[in-house]
Amino acid sequence: MPLDGSVLAEQALRVGQSLAELLSATIELVHVIEPAQPLTTSVPSPQRQAEDYLHLIARTFPTS
Repeated sequence: MPLDGSVLAEQALRVGQSLAELLSATIELVHVIEPAQPLTTSVPSPQRQAEDYLHLIARTFPTS
């Protein structure tokens, strides 16, 4: 399921979860980021932010 951090995308997760349960399917979470420019500050990279976000969302899914 594509995620962009928006409320709308996260609301679609509920529908996706229900459908996956009905079909005994798995869900792949995807968040696309553009190639990062070198950072000179201590701000987390876009890749790290995306990984953290996906881990947070993944924890809302039931474990099997």
